[in-house]
Amino acid sequence: MPYTSRYCLPIIKRSKPEVLDIIVKNQDKYGYFEFWLDYIEELDRDFLNNLLEQYPGKLVFTLRRQDSTKPRMDNHRLLGLVDFLSKKDCLVDLDITQAEAVKFIFKLKKQDKLILSFHDYLRTPEDEYLDKIVDKMRNFKPSILKISTMTKSPQDALRLMKYKRNFLESGEKHIVLGMGEYGKITRVFGALWENELIYIPVDESESSAPGQISLKEMNAILERTHR
Repeated sequence: MPYTSRYCLPIIKRSKPEVLDIIVKNQDKYGYFEFWLDYIEELDRDFLNNLLEQYPGKLVFTLRRQDSTKPRMDNHRLLGLVDFLSKKDCLVDLDITQAEAVKFIFKLKKQDKLILSFHDYLRTPEDEYLDKIVDKMRNFKPSILKISTMTKSPQDALRLMKYKRNFLESGEKHIVLGMGEYGKITRVFGALWENELIYIPVDESESSAPGQISLKEMNAILERTHR
């Protein structure tokens, strides 16, 4: 299918062998792999270099934790990883709340590596608030703008789709996603309407966010749209 090149497998594993195993088993099914670095035990540069050499242009590194809880790594190490990864053929996903890291990668003039994100795991904020967030994110000129919020109603999902429409009209690379059951429709439309990455776990039990659709289910949905 034409969408698989944008399929991104979220990987939240603690051991390095687990990380390697899941890539090897799924490398033919996904265009990208997203690593949540703060969860990996005994993380080291040699491990990252080996991954980057084996899968150039296919890796996305996330330096926050689920539900926006505080990372285990200290700020000095986080900025060191941002500096290291900014020189590699990969993407780095930073949340707008990670202000020092975002300013650092901007100072390095490596915005082409940056997915700049806004997450709200509790709700979809009102449009006035989201407008201000988007304007703030645009100031950093990231490669990709990302919005992901918890949807509690069909109206929340439709409001997110308004932002997707705006990004499409302005020609900005973007990812717009709703979390939760009501957000699933945004994930399907995101696959059809040019989300840069389509986050799809092999199984829903391996999801990195509520509402993600499994590989088998998403393949079935997208196949039906092209009959």
